[in-house]
Amino acid sequence: MNNTKLWINDGDLYDKVSSYRQEQDVDWIVSLFPKEEYNNYIDIGCGSGSLMRKMLKEHNIKNVTGLEGSESRLKEAKNKLKGFDNVNKTYYLKDILEYPKFNLKFDAITMTSVLHWLYPYEDKVFEWIDGMFDDKGILCLTTYHPNDTINGIGGTDKIVIEAYNKIGVDYNLFGKLDLIGKRTRDIVSIEKLINQIFEIHFSKNKQANMTVDCEQQYIDYHIATFGGFYTQFIPSKKLAKFYENIGKIAMKRMEEYGFVTSIEVRAWYCTKK
Repeated sequence: MNNTKLWINDGDLYDKVSSYRQEQDVDWIVSLFPKEEYNNYIDIGCGSGSLMRKMLKEHNIKNVTGLEGSESRLKEAKNKLKGFDNVNKTYYLKDILEYPKFNLKFDAITMTSVLHWLYPYEDKVFEWIDGMFDDKGILCLTTYHPNDTINGIGGTDKIVIEAYNKIGVDYNLFGKLDLIGKRTRDIVSIEKLINQIFEIHFSKNKQANMTVDCEQQYIDYHIATFGGFYTQFIPSKKLAKFYENIGKIAMKRMEEYGFVTSIEVRAWYCTKK
Protein backbone atom coordinates (compact mmCIF):
# COMPACT_ATOMS: atom_id res chain seq x y z
CA MET A 1 0.00 0.00 0.00
CA ASN A 2 1.41 3.42 -0.95
CA ASN A 3 0.42 5.54 2.03
CA THR A 4 2.03 8.71 0.68
CA LYS A 5 -1.10 9.05 -1.50
CA LEU A 6 -3.42 9.50 1.48
CA TRP A 7 -3.03 13.24 2.06
CA ILE A 8 -5.91 15.65 1.98
CA ASN A 9 -5.59 19.23 0.68
CA ASP A 10 -3.91 20.32 3.91
CA GLY A 11 -1.12 22.76 3.04
CA ASP A 12 -2.39 25.65 5.17
CA LEU A 13 -3.34 23.35 8.03
CA TYR A 14 -0.01 21.48 7.98
CA ASP A 15 1.90 24.76 8.07
CA LYS A 16 -0.23 25.91 11.00
CA VAL A 17 0.25 22.81 13.16
CA SER A 18 3.90 22.04 12.33
CA SER A 19 4.99 24.19 15.25
CA TYR A 20 3.43 21.62 17.62
CA ARG A 21 6.07 19.03 16.66
CA GLN A 22 7.86 18.98 13.28
CA GLU A 23 9.25 22.53 13.29
CA GLN A 24 10.80 21.98 16.70
CA ASP A 25 13.54 19.96 15.00
CA VAL A 26 14.43 22.49 12.28
CA ASP A 27 17.16 24.47 14.07
CA TRP A 28 18.66 21.26 15.42
CA ILE A 29 18.91 19.64 11.99
CA VAL A 30 20.33 22.73 10.30
CA SER A 31 23.01 23.06 13.00
CA LEU A 32 24.39 19.61 12.11
CA PHE A 33 25.56 20.79 8.67
CA PRO A 34 29.06 22.32 8.53
CA LYS A 35 29.19 26.01 7.66
CA GLU A 36 30.36 25.73 4.07
CA GLU A 37 29.08 26.24 0.53
CA TYR A 38 26.66 23.69 -0.91
CA ASN A 39 26.04 23.52 -4.63
CA ASN A 40 22.86 21.45 -4.67
CA TYR A 41 20.57 20.85 -1.70
CA ILE A 42 17.38 18.76 -1.71
CA ASP A 43 14.78 18.31 1.01
CA ILE A 44 12.99 14.99 0.45
CA GLY A 45 9.43 15.32 1.69
CA CYS A 46 9.85 19.06 2.16
CA GLY A 47 6.35 19.67 3.54
CA SER A 48 5.58 23.37 3.77
CA GLY A 49 9.22 24.39 3.43
CA SER A 50 10.34 25.41 6.94
CA LEU A 51 13.53 23.35 6.86
CA MET A 52 14.50 24.55 3.38
CA ARG A 53 14.00 28.17 4.43
CA LYS A 54 16.19 27.74 7.51
CA MET A 55 18.91 25.96 5.50
CA LEU A 56 18.97 28.87 3.05
CA LYS A 57 19.22 31.38 5.90
CA GLU A 58 22.07 29.58 7.66
CA HIS A 59 24.13 28.16 4.77
CA ASN A 60 25.48 29.31 1.43
CA ILE A 61 23.45 27.24 -1.05
CA LYS A 62 23.38 27.73 -4.82
CA ASN A 63 20.51 25.44 -5.82
CA VAL A 64 17.65 24.15 -3.69
CA THR A 65 15.18 21.41 -4.63
CA GLY A 66 11.96 20.60 -2.81
CA LEU A 67 10.34 17.19 -3.31
CA GLU A 68 6.83 16.78 -1.94
CA GLY A 69 3.83 14.59 -2.66
CA SER A 70 1.18 17.09 -1.52
CA GLU A 71 0.37 19.90 -3.93
CA SER A 72 -0.94 22.21 -1.22
CA ARG A 73 2.13 21.69 0.99
CA LEU A 74 4.43 22.37 -1.95
CA LYS A 75 2.54 25.60 -2.63
CA GLU A 76 3.23 26.69 0.95
CA ALA A 77 6.91 25.78 0.51
CA LYS A 78 7.16 27.97 -2.59
CA ASN A 79 5.68 30.87 -0.63
CA LYS A 80 8.18 30.37 2.19
CA LEU A 81 11.14 30.53 -0.19
CA LYS A 82 10.11 33.79 -1.83
CA GLY A 83 12.79 36.42 -1.33
CA PHE A 84 15.77 34.11 -1.76
CA ASP A 85 16.43 35.60 -5.18
CA ASN A 86 20.10 34.58 -5.30
CA VAL A 87 19.20 30.87 -5.10
CA ASN A 88 17.96 28.68 -7.94
CA LYS A 89 14.78 26.95 -6.74
CA THR A 90 13.21 23.81 -8.22
CA TYR A 91 10.12 21.99 -6.98
CA TYR A 92 8.89 18.49 -7.76
CA LEU A 93 5.36 17.32 -7.02
CA LYS A 94 6.15 13.62 -6.82
CA ASP A 95 5.62 10.63 -4.58
CA ILE A 96 8.94 9.57 -3.07
CA LEU A 97 8.15 5.93 -3.82
CA GLU A 98 8.04 6.77 -7.52
CA TYR A 99 11.82 7.35 -7.16
CA PRO A 100 11.98 10.47 -9.37
CA LYS A 101 15.10 11.16 -11.41
CA PHE A 102 17.16 14.35 -11.11
CA ASN A 103 19.79 15.86 -13.38
CA LEU A 104 21.80 17.06 -10.39
CA LYS A 105 24.04 15.36 -7.88
CA PHE A 106 23.28 16.67 -4.38
CA ASP A 107 25.90 17.52 -1.78
CA ALA A 108 23.31 18.27 0.93
CA ILE A 109 20.23 16.08 1.48
CA THR A 110 17.64 16.18 4.25
CA MET A 111 14.75 13.81 4.89
CA THR A 112 12.97 14.53 8.15
CA SER A 113 9.74 13.11 9.59
CA VAL A 114 9.45 10.92 6.49
CA LEU A 115 11.10 7.52 6.82
CA HIS A 116 8.23 5.77 8.63
CA TRP A 117 5.94 6.59 5.69
CA LEU A 118 8.28 4.66 3.39
CA TYR A 119 8.05 1.35 5.28
CA PRO A 120 8.79 -1.36 4.20
CA TYR A 121 10.72 0.08 1.24
CA GLU A 122 13.40 1.99 3.14
CA ASP A 123 16.22 -0.02 1.55
CA LYS A 124 15.02 0.89 -1.95
CA VAL A 125 14.71 4.55 -0.92
CA PHE A 126 18.28 4.56 0.38
CA GLU A 127 19.51 3.04 -2.88
CA TRP A 128 17.65 5.77 -4.78
CA ILE A 129 19.20 8.48 -2.60
CA ASP A 130 22.65 6.97 -3.09
CA GLY A 131 22.21 7.30 -6.85
CA MET A 132 21.73 11.07 -6.65
CA PHE A 133 24.32 11.64 -3.91
CA ASP A 134 27.46 13.66 -4.60
CA ASP A 135 30.61 11.80 -3.53
CA LYS A 136 31.30 14.46 -0.88
CA GLY A 137 27.68 14.96 0.08
CA ILE A 138 25.93 14.88 3.45
CA LEU A 139 22.64 13.16 4.22
CA CYS A 140 20.81 14.04 7.41
CA LEU A 141 17.59 12.18 8.17
CA THR A 142 15.45 11.86 11.26
CA THR A 143 13.52 8.95 12.70
CA TYR A 144 10.81 8.95 15.36
CA HIS A 145 10.54 6.38 18.13
CA PRO A 146 7.56 6.50 20.52
CA ASN A 147 8.77 5.98 24.08
CA ASP A 148 5.84 3.74 24.97
CA THR A 149 5.99 1.27 22.06
CA ILE A 150 5.09 -2.31 22.96
CA ASN A 151 4.68 -5.04 20.31
CA GLY A 152 4.75 -2.46 17.52
CA ILE A 153 2.06 -0.26 19.06
CA GLY A 154 2.95 3.08 20.59
CA GLY A 155 2.41 6.82 20.70
CA THR A 156 -0.32 7.92 18.32
CA ASP A 157 -1.32 4.29 17.71
CA LYS A 158 -2.61 3.99 21.26
CA ILE A 159 -4.70 7.14 20.94
CA VAL A 160 -6.16 5.93 17.67
CA ILE A 161 -6.94 2.43 18.94
CA GLU A 162 -8.79 3.92 21.91
CA ALA A 163 -10.76 6.13 19.50
CA TYR A 164 -11.52 3.09 17.30
CA ASN A 165 -12.90 1.25 20.30
CA LYS A 166 -15.14 4.16 21.24
CA ILE A 167 -16.80 4.15 17.81
CA GLY A 168 -17.06 0.37 17.64
CA VAL A 169 -14.25 -0.27 15.14
CA ASP A 170 -11.86 -3.13 15.90
CA TYR A 171 -8.32 -2.22 14.83
CA ASN A 172 -7.53 -5.95 14.54
CA LEU A 173 -9.74 -5.98 11.46
CA PHE A 174 -7.31 -3.58 9.77
CA GLY A 175 -4.98 -6.32 8.60
CA LYS A 176 -3.51 -4.13 5.87
CA LEU A 177 -2.66 -1.27 8.22
CA ASP A 178 0.87 -1.25 9.64
CA LEU A 179 0.62 1.06 12.64
CA ILE A 180 3.16 3.82 13.13
CA GLY A 181 4.85 2.03 16.03
CA LYS A 182 5.77 -0.75 13.61
CA ARG A 183 6.56 1.48 10.64
CA THR A 184 9.15 3.47 12.58
CA ARG A 185 11.20 0.32 13.24
CA ASP A 186 13.56 0.19 16.20
CA ILE A 187 16.86 2.06 16.27
CA VAL A 188 19.03 -1.03 15.76
CA SER A 189 17.05 -2.05 12.66
CA ILE A 190 17.24 1.44 11.17
CA GLU A 191 20.97 1.64 11.82
CA LYS A 192 21.43 -1.67 10.01
CA LEU A 193 19.39 -0.45 7.02
CA ILE A 194 21.35 2.80 6.74
CA ASN A 195 24.71 1.04 7.10
CA GLN A 196 23.96 -1.12 4.07
CA ILE A 197 24.26 1.97 1.85
CA PHE A 198 25.81 4.88 3.76
CA GLU A 199 28.53 5.65 6.27
CA ILE A 200 26.99 6.82 9.55
CA HIS A 201 29.34 9.38 11.07
CA PHE A 202 27.16 9.94 14.11
CA SER A 203 23.60 9.98 15.35
CA LYS A 204 22.09 12.29 17.93
CA ASN A 205 18.85 12.01 19.80
CA LYS A 206 16.52 14.18 21.81
CA GLN A 207 13.26 13.69 23.63
CA ALA A 208 10.23 15.48 22.28
CA ASN A 209 6.82 15.86 23.84
CA MET A 210 3.84 16.79 21.69
CA THR A 211 1.51 19.15 23.57
CA VAL A 212 -1.68 21.03 22.69
CA ASP A 213 -3.95 23.54 24.43
CA CYS A 214 -7.34 22.22 23.33
CA GLU A 215 -9.09 19.36 21.56
CA GLN A 216 -9.30 21.15 18.21
CA GLN A 217 -5.55 21.75 18.14
CA TYR A 218 -4.88 18.03 18.34
CA ILE A 219 -7.60 17.19 15.83
CA ASP A 220 -6.00 19.65 13.38
CA TYR A 221 -2.54 18.23 14.11
CA HIS A 222 -3.74 14.68 13.60
CA ILE A 223 -5.44 15.44 10.29
CA ALA A 224 -2.48 17.41 8.93
CA THR A 225 0.19 14.98 10.11
CA PHE A 226 -1.43 11.62 9.40
CA GLY A 227 -3.84 12.52 6.61
CA GLY A 228 -6.06 9.56 5.79
CA PHE A 229 -3.66 6.93 7.12
CA TYR A 230 -5.58 6.01 10.27
CA THR A 231 -9.04 6.65 8.80
CA GLN A 232 -8.81 4.81 5.49
CA PHE A 233 -10.92 1.88 6.70
CA ILE A 234 -13.35 3.80 8.93
CA PRO A 235 -16.91 4.16 7.55
CA SER A 236 -17.53 7.77 6.52
CA LYS A 237 -20.52 8.06 8.85
CA LYS A 238 -18.19 7.42 11.82
CA LEU A 239 -15.41 9.86 10.88
CA ALA A 240 -16.78 12.88 12.75
CA LYS A 241 -17.15 10.84 15.93
CA PHE A 242 -13.66 9.39 15.47
CA TYR A 243 -12.09 12.85 15.36
CA GLU A 244 -14.20 14.03 18.27
CA ASN A 245 -12.83 11.15 20.35
CA ILE A 246 -9.29 11.79 19.13
CA GLY A 247 -9.49 15.29 20.59
CA LYS A 248 -10.98 14.15 23.89
CA ILE A 249 -8.38 11.40 24.35
CA ALA A 250 -5.56 13.84 23.60
CA MET A 251 -6.73 16.28 26.28
CA LYS A 252 -7.17 13.43 28.76
CA ARG A 253 -3.51 12.51 28.17
CA MET A 254 -2.51 16.15 28.61
CA GLU A 255 -4.20 16.15 32.01
CA GLU A 256 -2.62 12.84 33.06
CA TYR A 257 0.91 13.16 31.65
CA GLY A 258 1.41 16.79 30.59
CA PHE A 259 1.79 15.72 26.97
CA VAL A 260 -0.16 13.86 24.29
CA THR A 261 2.71 11.74 23.00
CA SER A 262 6.37 11.44 23.94
CA ILE A 263 8.96 10.32 21.41
CA GLU A 264 12.67 10.03 20.83
CA VAL A 265 13.75 11.90 17.72
CA ARG A 266 17.03 10.64 16.29
CA ALA A 267 19.09 12.44 13.66
CA TRP A 268 21.45 10.40 11.48
CA TYR A 269 24.40 12.17 9.83
CA CYS A 270 25.62 10.13 6.86
CA THR A 271 27.94 10.23 3.85
CA LYS A 272 28.62 7.92 0.92
CA LYS A 273 30.67 4.82 1.63
